[in-house]
Amino acid sequence: MKARVRTAATAGIALTLGLAAGGTAGAAAPVIEKGASAAVLASAGDDGEALTARASVQGRAGLLFENQWEIGGGLMIAAERDDPRRDPRGGRVGDCAPALAGCPSVDGLPVRGYVSGAVLAGAAADEAARLSLERAFLYLRGGWGEASVGRDEGVGQRFSLTPPTILAIGGGLDPLVDGTGQGGVILRNDISGQSAKLTVSSTRILGLQAGLSWTPELEHEGLDQGYRERAGAPLVHAPEDILEGGLSFAHTFPGGWETAAGLTYAQARDGTGRAAFGEMQAVSAGVTVTQGAWSGGLSWLGNDNGWAAGGRDYSAWGASGVYRAGDWSWMVEAGQARDDLVGVDVQTLTAAGRCALTSRLALAGGATFRDATAPAADMMSRRDRNQRGFGAFLELSFSL
Repeated sequence: MKARVRTAATAGIALTLGLAAGGTAGAAAPVIEKGASAAVLASAGDDGEALTARASVQGRAGLLFENQWEIGGGLMIAAERDDPRRDPRGGRVGDCAPALAGCPSVDGLPVRGYVSGAVLAGAAADEAARLSLERAFLYLRGGWGEASVGRDEGVGQRFSLTPPTILAIGGGLDPLVDGTGQGGVILRNDISGQSAKLTVSSTRILGLQAGLSWTPELEHEGLDQGYRERAGAPLVHAPEDILEGGLSFAHTFPGGWETAAGLTYAQARDGTGRAAFGEMQAVSAGVTVTQGAWSGGLSWLGNDNGWAAGGRDYSAWGASGVYRAGDWSWMVEAGQARDDLVGVDVQTLTAAGRCALTSRLALAGGATFRDATAPAADMMSRRDRNQRGFGAFLELSFSL
């Protein structure tokens, strides 16, 4: 499969450079963009205290020609220190050995929920601190839109519209780090990670924008996606030939009502060779509305976990409301995720406030409540165990 990735990347680079050569003319002006962000999250709750953090640097450099064609490349490097129980998202949330009746397994081995990351057996094997080259791509941009090739997020993630938040890395919906180690509610439709891919997206016309991406295989999951190939690790779907499509809409209606909506679809074949896994399909939809100082949103994600027999889906919803007044922002968010492959159900509720200390530095604080149900071994049979957790947190974030 690595040969397929290299072939696709080579073809994509040739296409990008060929289009650029045919469409550019005249003098060119350099275009340079750069940015960086960092955040530290300190949390304390029923499971103890935790200190997590994430930082990233990114940049883009290109040439803008007189006819408004632009060609260039981009990079992004990210590092994080997360709870080592995350693997990479939900981690071990139950205790149900595959040999026991009713416990999920494939060929006698434990399984992992693809989206939730939840596992029910095996030791936590993830690293607390990690570094990743998240993006490395070439792009061609014009009046029609943009084409790119290389390591980047897929259209499924790029066009996923999730509820608004005031937090940089924490919270209960799509958290980038998790001080509780119990995972959160994942709403991004991301099955291709940061793997090398070909992507095409249109410019926005009458409020509508469309995109399409193709990824040969999940060869680089990124910091917050996918599985890790380890000896003895729980089995999970291994996506190949990943196709993602997205459609977004944005418009400001009379009265200052800013509305946005997003719809995505993704599908992938399985590369494990095991009969239990088949084609994976995922769909997401979301909407946000902003009026003055108020904003809110609702989002849903469904993924069949690539389970050939069906009936083992991951489904999640999330909603939030945000109020902004000067340097202060306030938020309430709630959501629920259920992964029928591993029998895990998570509900979360977060309330937070944020103060902009400067134009680049902000301090946020709040509390999160989680209610999780997961299978657990009881003698020689399965039962469901409920875990409730409450914790407070402080988040310091910085951006350039």
